[in-house]
Amino acid sequence: MKETLTGKVLLPDRFSSIQLQNGHIYIVGGLVQDLISRSCYEIDGNMNIIDRPAMSKARYNCSLTLIFERFIFAIGGYVGKNVGTELVECLDTHSNMWFQVGPLNKARSCTTACCVGNRFIYVFPGI
Repeated sequence: MKETLTGKVLLPDRFSSIQLQNGHIYIVGGLVQDLISRSCYEIDGNMNIIDRPAMSKARYNCSLTLIFERFIFAIGGYVGKNVGTELVECLDTHSNMWFQVGPLNKARSCTTACCVGNRFIYVFPGI
């Protein structure tokens, strides 16, 4: 079944996304006409697009993972053409606030991340 998103937002290219157990989807970063985006959107169960606070650093192709069904971690990504970042920041989906956490050991992009036991985040090779 095909659904139509409701909102006044054009989604960026090369964004990152993650779905919570309640069915809501978060879309983070990306490219909008070759400009790197800090944007964050939530798509609710009625397919409405809700604007959420932007990340502190614009980026695309970052990995996302979820802890405690509340905290979304945006990990690495590109901050320029072929320029990766070691930045990690986290969105608290209850307070709708981003905060920075410890950086990666080195700049990475195009990675995959997962959370184990709501305690450990593993980041798998990328560029």
